Amino acid sequence: MTDFVSYISLFLSEKKLTQNSRKSYAYDLEQFVAQIGDRLDAYSLRLYQESLSELKPSAQKRKISSVNQFLYYLYDKGQVDYFYKLKAVEKKVVPLQEVSLIDLECLYRKTKHLSGQLIALLILELGLLPSEIAELKVSNINKEFQILTVKKSEAVRILPINDWLMPYLNWKDGQVYLFENKGKTYTRQWFFVTLSAYLDSLDLSELTAQKLREQHILRQQKSGVAILDLAKKLGLKSTATLEKYYKNGY
Repeated sequence: MTDFVSYISLFLSEKKLTQNSRKSYAYDLEQFVAQIGDRLDAYSLRLYQESLSELKPSAQKRKISSVNQFLYYLYDKGQVDYFYKLKAVEKKVVPLQEVSLIDLECLYRKTKHLSGQLIALLILELGLLPSEIAELKVSNINKEFQILTVKKSEAVRILPINDWLMPYLNWKDGQVYLFENKGKTYTRQWFFVTLSAYLDSLDLSELTAQKLREQHILRQQKSGVAILDLAKKLGLKSTATLEKYYKNGY
């Protein structure tokens, strides 16, 4: 089993970098290694690439370049048998289509996939991103006032928890994160696999975190929430990505 973390400093020591560039490389590579863990294969790399889709093209390009250089270094040093190489994340231009509400009453039914169910409901009811769910702490949830606090960078959002979601918010005494693995949060890969397994159990394999979030937006639009208010609730800096749902000018 290769300890990829230990090779980051060795890799950087062979490169002539400024202090700022070295910090940038180290940050990107430590983030990459933290996500793939000890599993370097086509599947873990695909999940990592998908995680970059939320970033700006310039940030994606930098991270992909850093990781590809590191992957070649591992291959050149004989630490991996195959030279894996990431490709730039291309955003496909999809023709604008009419998006409609889906009956998702089945998400509230009893299931053995409790973690996957809660992830799905947090997206559907609150519009949270998987990355935001991963960082949720028990202390962010106030059951008495039915509110959930989302902290992202310096921004803080206070979201109301409706009566539909409340019964599913449970945790053990002493727990720090809502989804906790020995005192720490789970990896992005775990959230992806857990949500997919739950949706597969309901024959809803076509659904993804992104599509569930879209259903949240549709439900908010249909209930009359103003586009500016929804953008704030979702933590968006502009309403650009919401405009296609607000054709009627709510």
